[in-house]
Amino acid sequence: RNLKMATVWLVFKRTFHWGPLITIGLITIILSSATYCLFQLSVLPRVVVFKGIHNVLCYTWVFLILKNFFQAMAGPNFLPFKWEPKNPKDKSSLQFCKLCEGYKAPRSHHCKLCRRCVPKMDHHCPWVNTCVGHSNHAAFTRFVFYAPLGCLHAAVINANFLYRLFTYEYRNITPRFPISEKWIFFTIIGGTLGIGVSIAVTILFAVQIKGILQNMTQIEEWIVEKAHHRRLKQMRQRFSENEIEEEEEEEEEEDNSKKGKGKGKGKKKTNGKATEKDGQKMKRKAELLKPFVYPYNLGWKRNFTQVINWSGRPVGDGRSWTLREGCTQFDLTLEQLAQKKEKLLRTYEATIAKEYKPMACCELRYGLKAWLSSPCTLMEGEKIPVLPGNVVHITSWKSHWYYGNRLLNEEESKSLKRVKGWFPKKCIDPETFHKIHSKTD
Repeated sequence: RNLKMATVWLVFKRTFHWGPLITIGLITIILSSATYCLFQLSVLPRVVVFKGIHNVLCYTWVFLILKNFFQAMAGPNFLPFKWEPKNPKDKSSLQFCKLCEGYKAPRSHHCKLCRRCVPKMDHHCPWVNTCVGHSNHAAFTRFVFYAPLGCLHAAVINANFLYRLFTYEYRNITPRFPISEKWIFFTIIGGTLGIGVSIAVTILFAVQIKGILQNMTQIEEWIVEKAHHRRLKQMRQRFSENEIEEEEEEEEEEDNSKKGKGKGKGKKKTNGKATEKDGQKMKRKAELLKPFVYPYNLGWKRNFTQVINWSGRPVGDGRSWTLREGCTQFDLTLEQLAQKKEKLLRTYEATIAKEYKPMACCELRYGLKAWLSSPCTLMEGEKIPVLPGNVVHITSWKSHWYYGNRLLNEEESKSLKRVKGWFPKKCIDPETFHKIHSKTD
């Protein structure tokens, strides 16, 4: 009972944020316009029969949308602070989160906005003011399924009313409410919002269904893509090295065969050695061509039931997961650790030359292109303030922006654990800029 009360209080607090308030506002406008149209349509003799069906459907959609909306707002069941695995030996295969001062369970990621580690984190959704993860993934998916259906139904009701209004069916009939220009405008707005929301949320629903059928979150999709790219890069490097070695060996064999007395004997020996080397080469290729196997893909049917099932609860505890044959709980985590090691090798140290404050008006100082290509803080991470003399470790970049960690001084390290985010490329001195891009090129 105390847990339920705490959850209700948490949802209540999360509601007072621009995302949930806009969502509830859109639902209210679309529902109000549809309700007005239903009352006006009910006086027409041809529509009386369908009035009850439309009323029941309309308010059923509202109930299902709001129910799953608030269930999604209950949160993904964050990992506790200072979490550790039961088996101490597993610590070497897990990532450590400095901000939460604990280990990340498999498939867990730290959310910068929630400031917590989230089991099976898909993304941070501003519309529900929390992360979509293990515990609320099913509720969020049902929410984005019912929302377009309800909005589309409301848009059809509004369009039906406007069509009958402009074809003069109300000529000899007294409407229940006065039909004025304000109400007509309100109906058009409600119908337009209904169509727009249904299209936008349908796209989001398609993305969620794709992830559920693959049992792969949006973050994991990016990790797997980098894993394949990493292996392809390693394979090309190793093949180029092997080809150089083989060319050198062939040249040595040719020299030895020329020095030999009998040409026929030399040919036989070289042919025999060639067949052995071909076999070894094929084995090397087979080893290098082993792709990264995603450990949680169980087939689309089982993947679907891992999230959507009759119990309404996801399978598992958010700490350990059902695996495909030949895989372990730590395959994906070990791949992440390997990717982070390579990322550290690509890190560049730079000294800040120009001040930057993360404000839209200040970004114009660094050029129109930098202002237009400004990273989206909701999707790509936050921006950080930098001052001349600050040292930053740059890990990645896009067109006119760098992403990195700003080193903290003694005073800042007492209150902050990490300052990580985007800043304009023009903040660093030109020499460092040319050094970074000459190395990458």
